[in-house]
Amino acid sequence: MVDWTPLNAISSSDNFFKFITLSGIVICLIALFYPTHMQNQLELDNLKFEQDSLLLNLEAELTTKEVHYLIAEIGSDKSTITKLRKLGNKKVEIDRIKNKVEKKYELLKPKKKIILTKSTIQSYNRKKIKLIQIQINKYRIYKNWMLFISFLFIVFGGAAWWRSQLVSERIKRKQL
Repeated sequence: MVDWTPLNAISSSDNFFKFITLSGIVICLIALFYPTHMQNQLELDNLKFEQDSLLLNLEAELTTKEVHYLIAEIGSDKSTITKLRKLGNKKVEIDRIKNKVEKKYELLKPKKKIILTKSTIQSYNRKKIKLIQIQINKYRIYKNWMLFISFLFIVFGGAAWWRSQLVSERIKRKQL
């Protein structure tokens, strides 16, 4: 027959308190390693996207400067054409400069597309960086909560386990 006295009930739950205490230790170890590992991975990804964004910025700046330079050259060539027309110079010279302007204008089209593409990629990278930073903060919160819960499990489970051991020893002494 089972003795259900309060002292015996506490001492018989010894394994439960061990389980709670050990669970707290396991949660603590997981909280120390897994979120930190994930946080480091995300920070590395964040650095990579920031670096990519910086490189895209530089490339877009250089491409924009090239476009401005070509536009300035086209403008000077157009003014040369107007001057030649006013002076009534040879049509051959005017056609040669026109062809040169048209070639430069054709060079501008892909460069404008490159700038647009890079700015789109850059805006994607900015959004990705924001999302990664949000995830990093979430892992920090998860880690803190897991440490708090593990602390509670360890303290209360350990205290209850210790108390159950005391009760168990009292029962053993009474039986002897």
